[in-house]
Amino acid sequence: MSIPDDHDESSAIGWISFSDLLMVGLIVLLLSTANLSNSRVELENRARQAELNLDREIVSNQEKIAKAEEALRIQESLATEIERLNFELSAAKKQEEHYLAEIARLSIVEMDLVDKTRQLTEATAELQRAMELLEEANAELLVARQELNSAQLQLSKAIQKLTESEVRLAEREKELTALKKYIAEAKIPDEKQLTLWRGMEKENASLKEQIGKLMGELELARKESMRLLTVVSDLETELKKQRADQIGAEVREQGFRQELLGIRTRNSGYGRVVFVVDCSGSMVRSSNSSDESRWDYVQTVIRNWLLLLPFQEVQLILFNNDVDVHPLPGEFISLKKTAESRRLDIQPLLTALKNTVPNQGTNTSLALRTAYEAENVDAIFLFTDGQPMLKAEVDTTSEDFRTLQNEVLDLIVREKQRGNAPPINVIGLGDYFSNRLAGPEQKHLPFGVFLTRIAQLSGGTFLGR
Repeated sequence: MSIPDDHDESSAIGWISFSDLLMVGLIVLLLSTANLSNSRVELENRARQAELNLDREIVSNQEKIAKAEEALRIQESLATEIERLNFELSAAKKQEEHYLAEIARLSIVEMDLVDKTRQLTEATAELQRAMELLEEANAELLVARQELNSAQLQLSKAIQKLTESEVRLAEREKELTALKKYIAEAKIPDEKQLTLWRGMEKENASLKEQIGKLMGELELARKESMRLLTVVSDLETELKKQRADQIGAEVREQGFRQELLGIRTRNSGYGRVVFVVDCSGSMVRSSNSSDESRWDYVQTVIRNWLLLLPFQEVQLILFNNDVDVHPLPGEFISLKKTAESRRLDIQPLLTALKNTVPNQGTNTSLALRTAYEAENVDAIFLFTDGQPMLKAEVDTTSEDFRTLQNEVLDLIVREKQRGNAPPINVIGLGDYFSNRLAGPEQKHLPFGVFLTRIAQLSGGTFLGR
């Protein structure tokens, strides 16, 4: 390196200045590099911090998005639930309206039932009065007939006595005539003959007087007999009227009893009915209400209905595995209107029931097919306590139950389509709504539901006992 001359002052100054400048520039450069490095570090730190902040923000946003999505799902679920609740509320309101309408209808039915019960009470009282009047008329007629018989007996005795007196008088007159002839022929009557003659005349006069009295008594007896005959005739007329009133009262009472029972018939007719009675082995069990067997209960009900309800013709079908028809298939027993006659008319049916011993299974389908074979039937009454089955006891889970049930229900539908549709009034006995009878897997209808379905399909009614 050359050293500048002392003489070259400007050059020295310029070199120093350049060196200084170079040094300054280097220092500045170093400082700038240091600053740049610091700035880079700071920027990197800031970038890392910003990245961390961004990551946190992303996580926070993701959580917010998840929460928002969850809230949206909850909102959608709530909207669905609200819609369902609104639907259920609407259905509940309709159900409430239905219940209110049903309550109103039942209130009307209850009022009608109360009115019908009152009318039944009045009809029963009227029937009782008619029966009392009939008994009084019968008693009066009996007394009048007794008096008439007594008067006729007295009249007969009076006639007999009068006849005897007339015979005696004729004999005395004959003797008196003979005595008069004897005295006339004898010219001189002896005292004995005259005494006899006077005695005979006196006796004849007494006999004539007695005959006169008897004739008067006979006339009075004849008049009394005529009066009593008129009384008996009037009483017989009144008795006929009382009997007619009693029959009318019985008919009205029977009508009210039928309405209270809810029995349904075709076209409101009661002419021809068929009683279809289950006599399977289970009918010997006790009924729900007492120790009385179901079979005894059925006999009592049928007897009372036949006596009280206005049926005109009746047929009885007893069924278990088979059927037994009384009096015969296609034939009916005619029932008269008077109570005494009806008791005699229904006796063969009651005897058939009494002589039957319940046993075997329950072939309901065969029994109803037999009932449908009768013509112009107004109503069928089905008394039963068991599922349709072909054996006395079977497994309640058996598919046979469903088959036999469907067979019965299909039969009713087919007969209705044919136009043969007498209502079936079902009288269920025993534990007909027990779950045991439905089977654990519900393979067939519960027995009570099955019985009500029979009544509904046929247009009849179900009566639980």
